[in-house]
Amino acid sequence: MKALVTGASGFTGSYMVKNLLQHGYDVRVFVRQNSDTSVLKDLDVEYAYGDLTNPHEVTDAVKGVDKL
Repeated sequence: MKALVTGASGFTGSYMVKNLLQHGYDVRVFVRQNSDTSVLKDLDVEYAYGDLTNPHEVTDAVKGVDKL
């Protein structure tokens, strides 16, 4: 299963990413290009860059995702 996590570079989002990985999910993180993603640097995640206010970037981010 592939999950998409928005806000993954924040405190709550990064916790969600780690929890999903521990439960066997493939995780795609949706973050802004200028986000500090250092909290994610050692995690096996796929990055999707964009902004939630841009419908095209959101559409691209959710492609192939099973859980949002």
